[in-house]
Amino acid sequence: MRAANNVIEFRRPEPREQKPMQQEGFFAIPNAVEDALLRSPLTHRQERVYRAILRKTLGYGKTSDYIATSQLAAMTGLDDSDVRKALAALVDMGMLERGNRRSFGTEITPNLDPETWDCKQGKSPRLPPRTGRITPNKQGELPPTKDNSKRQRTTTADAVGAPTAVKTQKKTAPVPYQEIVDAYHATLVSMPKVAVITDKRRSAMRTFWAKFDFNLDKWGAYLRFIASHCQWMLEDREGSNGRTWHRKNIDFLLTERCYLGVKELRYGGQS
Repeated sequence: MRAANNVIEFRRPEPREQKPMQQEGFFAIPNAVEDALLRSPLTHRQERVYRAILRKTLGYGKTSDYIATSQLAAMTGLDDSDVRKALAALVDMGMLERGNRRSFGTEITPNLDPETWDCKQGKSPRLPPRTGRITPNKQGELPPTKDNSKRQRTTTADAVGAPTAVKTQKKTAPVPYQEIVDAYHATLVSMPKVAVITDKRRSAMRTFWAKFDFNLDKWGAYLRFIASHCQWMLEDREGSNGRTWHRKNIDFLLTERCYLGVKELRYGGQS
């Protein structure tokens, strides 16, 4: 018998059918944006409105589009009032920018740079609610509460034979709301004037003042830097695609997004 007769023939596997990775009728969302949305504390309504705007812009190969509130309401199934609230919150977080307003809608541009978003982690309803349970610390002691903190101080004092000193909270200086506005008017004369110091603005000033350890001298230096190096904030300007970028106001200056952009020299020298 010839050696050729001893050769065992192996069947080649049939080629598998190649399935398409993507079907017709899709649009691509940048990975950084999708990853940031997965980690974001947005409410369900805010996320639906933001994704609807991505659909209206990126879905048609646009960077911005004129979109009416009624269109977003129809796309998301939300009421017009809920859509307006979500839009205002997204603009405040720096995730959207509003442009010109026409009879058929307002120009909206999604911000595709998640590093500049200012999502409010502490105010999100998605955060888990307090359960009311008391968890011991590493030493097995209960965390101080109104009931047990006094008991723990008394026990410690008895052990050492001396009373325990009670720490007093450091009083913070009041925020000079009017002086903040006066310095803004005097330094940035081309920016919109502040007609009323609303409760919302007072809250923004308190948060900004405490978060970045501001005082009037630091506030003045901050305003002077913007006046000298951030001309693009001070006037309306036309973009390359024909859209109009409107000048900023004190509300924008009191955001973390603006302060970090100035401090990290990302905004300085732009025109």
